[in-house]
Amino acid sequence: MGKNRQYKEPRKNLSIRLSAEERSALEKSAADNNMCLAEYVRQLIMAGGILDTNKMKERRDLIEQIARVGNNINQLTRLANMNKSINDAILEMVITLMKEIKGLMNQCLKKWT
Repeated sequence: MGKNRQYKEPRKNLSIRLSAEERSALEKSAADNNMCLAEYVRQLIMAGGILDTNKMKERRDLIEQIARVGNNINQLTRLANMNKSINDAILEMVITLMKEIKGLMNQCLKKWT
């Protein structure tokens, strides 16, 4: 989570002792899931020690795919603004990209619910 996130209560520290191997394994798992160590440990604790990292990877992949599609839409928008008009080919591309986003979202909803 980001620095700008507001919490209702101030957080309190919790200290635990780990061997070098245990800490290294946790750090590797956190890095593999693109999370900081503190967030990874919090997620593990809140999930009862079982963390489905596949969902995290799938969500991250979905976000990247949607970002790419959004980038394509932005490029088409810039092109349309440069021409001061939107032709049918650009509209068709935007519609196709939006359908792609909808399909990706539906795939994820099926997997995550």
